[in-house]
Amino acid sequence: PAQEPKVLGYQVVRSYPHDVTSYTQGLEFHDGIFYESDGEYGGSSLRKVEPATGKVLQKVDIGRDIFAEGLTIIDNKLIQLTWENKFGIVWDKTSFKQLSQFPYQSSSLGWGLAFDGKRIYKSDGSNSIYFLNKDNYSEEGFIEVYNNAGPVDQLNELEFIDGKIYANIYQSDVIVIIDPQTGAVTGKI
Repeated sequence: PAQEPKVLGYQVVRSYPHDVTSYTQGLEFHDGIFYESDGEYGGSSLRKVEPATGKVLQKVDIGRDIFAEGLTIIDNKLIQLTWENKFGIVWDKTSFKQLSQFPYQSSSLGWGLAFDGKRIYKSDGSNSIYFLNKDNYSEEGFIEVYNNAGPVDQLNELEFIDGKIYANIYQSDVIVIIDPQTGAVTGKI
């Protein structure tokens, strides 16, 4: 059985202005810029945002029948998920030109993404985190996330920090810290 996760605190060190009409699903901070996946049927977009002012520097609207979700960066590419459309989109990070799409496999929904420099981690709202190949985005396995009480689901946006996966639990104020080798929740914020 898993050990009870260590409870960690937090401190807000800075806040930034943000477009309150943007339903942020995926967020990356890269070279001093926010890259944001804004999800909503009929209003999804991909955005490049200046953190200090909240000004949208670049934006591309996505089809009315697409709900944009998680986002990560690999080299000069932005990898973006769709929620129920069963495919991801690959964009050129500089031009925001769509380069390709890729199908989902065992995971039918798209929620969150993170990249550790070698592989991509993808959530789908369940207690599974899927491993995607960084070159062709095919699924190459998964882990099931659990704590001492059992499976932990509603795993949403993901970040990879110091060898661990951080996932917010949708519709809660909790972030869990996950061991990417075992799926065990080792801490929560």
